[in-house]
This record gives sequence, structure tokens and C-alpha cells, in this order.
Amino acid sequence: PKTIEAYYQQAGRAGRDGDDAVCTLFYSAADFIKMERLSSSDTGRTIEGLRCLRSYCESTGQCRRCALARHFGEALERKCGVCDVCRRREEVPHVDVTASTRQLLDAIDACGGRCGASTVIGFLRGNVKHTWLHSHPMYGAGRPVSACRWSQILLECRSAGLITDTAQKTASHRVYTSVGLHEAGRKWLEDPTSTFFITPS
Repeated sequence: PKTIEAYYQQAGRAGRDGDDAVCTLFYSAADFIKMERLSSSDTGRTIEGLRCLRSYCESTGQCRRCALARHFGEALERKCGVCDVCRRREEVPHVDVTASTRQLLDAIDACGGRCGASTVIGFLRGNVKHTWLHSHPMYGAGRPVSACRWSQILLECRSAGLITDTAQKTASHRVYTSVGLHEAGRKWLEDPTSTFFITPS
């Protein structure tokens, strides 16, 4: 499938009439990169659909059923308890990364929606080529956290709908994807009681 809608339709063919069913989704990052390149001449909606599906596939901290419901504009009060994420959470305790998540969202906001994920992470770890970021108070503030952990937190923030991806063009017309704060992300930051957990990969 190339979109969450297509995946949802295919997965829904199993488990009807209350029967138990197992849905297995095979994917690779290379597949998404190839499909996005082939779809570069299509509408932005096509690219957005691919990125939403990739985020869903790569997430390890959001209940699959809750993630699907969120995509379709619904909010579930309880996790399903039977998807791979929920089952893994019973085996591997989830980790509170609230403080790091606040740092990440603040860093994304500081970059003004102009930078890609790798630049935001480099900014937090004090290793970017963009000199206009070097004087910012947050530059290097996240150095104690590994780049791998930052990547996972960013991925889960994307899956949770706290951040968004936007296609941008450089002066040389090179296309890249920047990350920015979603309105839900701003509300999360403004709420002092907000928490965020991930399941270590």
C-alpha cells in the first residue's frame, strides 16, 4: 500500500465478523525512498500519503489502533492491547522522555520550520554547518543524548502528530523535507503536565 487509507482497507479484509486475525506488513526504508522519488512529479498529497504511511510503519511507541484512529480524526481513550507495539510494551518497559521531547520541540521551533530532521538533531548536539544556529542558546544543549535516541524521539513525535513534514527548495532548487511544529505540538509544549514515553528500539 502507498497510503494509510489503502493499508486500512487491505487490513480490514481480515478479522471480520469478530474473528481473530493477524496482519503482517512488510516494508523497508529503501522502498519509501524509491516510491517518493518516483512520485516526485505527482501532487504533494501523494508524497504526504507516503510519509504518513512510513511514519506509521516505523513507529515503535504508538498503539497501531490509536495511530490509525488519529489519522482518521478520532481519539481512542484506550490502547488496543493486541498490536505489536502494545505487546512489546509488556515485554520492554517504556521510557519517559518528556524532558528530551520538550527540548526537541523547542529546537524545531527555534529552527523556524526551515531545517530537516538531521539538522535539528545536529543543532541539539552542537554539530551543524549553519552558522546562524551556532549562537542560539539551545545549540549543543542535547549533546548528552545520542543521535540515535533523538531520531527515535523525533519519529515518535511525528507519529503522535506533534510535528509535520514540509517539502522545501534550496536556492539551487534542491528539494528537501523540513520539520515544523504542528498545532498539537505547540499545545503539548504549553501544557506543563504533558508527558511522552517511547519503547526503546
